[in-house]
Amino acid sequence: MFNASTLPVSKTSRAWTPGRISWVWRISVLALLFIGAQVEVGPFQLAVYYLIQDRWTILLAVVLMMGVAALAQRGCGAGLLDRLAASERLPLLMLALAVLAAFAGTHLIFGATPVSYDEVQADFDARVFAAGKLAYPVPEAWRPFIAALGPLFFLRIPDGAAWISAYWPGNAALRALFDSTIGMAWCSPALLGVGLASTYGVARKLWPDRRDAAFIAVLLLGTSSQALVTAMTPYAMTAHLAVNMLWLRLFLQDRPLAHAGAMAVGVLGVGLHQVVFHPLFVAPFILMLLCQKRVRLAAFYMAGYGVALAAWSLYPVWLAWLQTPGAGPSDPIRALLVDRWADGAGQGRFGHGVAFGLTVLNLARLAAWLNPALILLFAVGAPLALAKGALPRAILASVLLTAAAATLALPYQGHGWGWRYSHGVLGSMALVGAMAWLNLTERPDRGEWSSIVAGASLGSLLLLFPLNALHAARFAAPIRDALALIQGAGTDLVVVDGDAVSFGEDLARNRPDLRNTPKILSLEKIPPAALPELCRRGSIAVFDAGAATRLGFIGANGPEPRSPMREAFDAQCKARIL
Repeated sequence: MFNASTLPVSKTSRAWTPGRISWVWRISVLALLFIGAQVEVGPFQLAVYYLIQDRWTILLAVVLMMGVAALAQRGCGAGLLDRLAASERLPLLMLALAVLAAFAGTHLIFGATPVSYDEVQADFDARVFAAGKLAYPVPEAWRPFIAALGPLFFLRIPDGAAWISAYWPGNAALRALFDSTIGMAWCSPALLGVGLASTYGVARKLWPDRRDAAFIAVLLLGTSSQALVTAMTPYAMTAHLAVNMLWLRLFLQDRPLAHAGAMAVGVLGVGLHQVVFHPLFVAPFILMLLCQKRVRLAAFYMAGYGVALAAWSLYPVWLAWLQTPGAGPSDPIRALLVDRWADGAGQGRFGHGVAFGLTVLNLARLAAWLNPALILLFAVGAPLALAKGALPRAILASVLLTAAAATLALPYQGHGWGWRYSHGVLGSMALVGAMAWLNLTERPDRGEWSSIVAGASLGSLLLLFPLNALHAARFAAPIRDALALIQGAGTDLVVVDGDAVSFGEDLARNRPDLRNTPKILSLEKIPPAALPELCRRGSIAVFDAGAATRLGFIGANGPEPRSPMREAFDAQCKARIL
């Protein structure tokens, strides 16, 4: 059995007073901001843009913590958390409000419009699955242009016979399920609710006599901008958070049926969108079982995850073969290896300096998008978790292992709110923070710590979250405006000059059945030999740097020198400039 009720509550050094730890936090965050402003990250200009945007949140967080620390020393709000944590209904109310806020933000902040192509792919696949297909057949007339119609992250099925993303299908399948019931826009908010409820359940299991610890865990997670804003998007990261915490909730029940349920949830977790993330989360817990000599249970999980990893790894190969059974078996395998695994590993080519710079930027963004109290309590709780008990060490290790893997293999996250590759372990971070809370409430300065956590959480919700939401809305607005301009072009086709527009390829969004008008193509992905045929397909408009500049796209500053492909297009096609 797991020794959940004996997690550490021992006293830490009296030298680490709330004021001193708060100062360490502020200095560390400012150092991240300063170093991040100096580092060179080569072609990853988007990461720098995000830091420039988030620096105001970081500075506001530092000011907030200074004010909170000053008020705490005067005893303001010392008993607030104790009164709130005593309520049995308040966590349920917090959960409901978080779900409703995420649903409202889906429309109010993002206009129910995906920003990045990762999000586009999630909705694209969901519509394919909702139509009862695993991949959507492509009309033969459009197969030569399939790479231009879907320029990013598509599984390269031989001959372009069908199209579906190269991501694994779990997140999209969940979205398709919601689309057929209460609406796709409810999917991510509902998954946030599952993540919060499961985090609360895990904390109640770990500390059955300390309801306040479960309240603190939910408070730290539910008032973080990253959790709320990401749940307004189709990103798979909210699903990872929900699956990980639901898995841990079942795992800690430590009964045969619960372990079977955890394994079933784990199969979904492996296939959510990337096979690597969920196994990184569960690996420390399986290692814990081995250290406890619970070999049979560990073998059950290792066998289950081995089968799941093998099956999901072969899924794209099987899917590609299913669409083109006459193709040689090496074709989809080569497509998988080249287009998926090689692209994921390709970030390493930028060198250790760039990887270090991106890691600093990721940590700075994480600091800007989490409740400052979560970061503070995680820093206090990490040594406690490391020092005492196999279970707290496993919870901490799930965070550190995921962060290390993301740093080494995927230092560049592209778009995202906060550090999205850490999203699946935010619940674990909140649990480590709750461990710190248990320790700190045994100290004479309990009231001061209570004031700091209460004030930081309130400030995170009322100050940092609105500012981050505003940043997200401003970033998304030009994309929505561009799509509205393109869809209102009144032509049969719109060609996006991606060489002249930063992330212009993200605008090439088409329905799976290609019945949308206009059809949107990425210029650089059009085969040059097929240009004459494209020009005969109907009227054409071009979205280029001029339109992007008018709409306020990042990095857009007027007309750019025309690429050879644009010159060839202009020479052969009569097109209207948007």
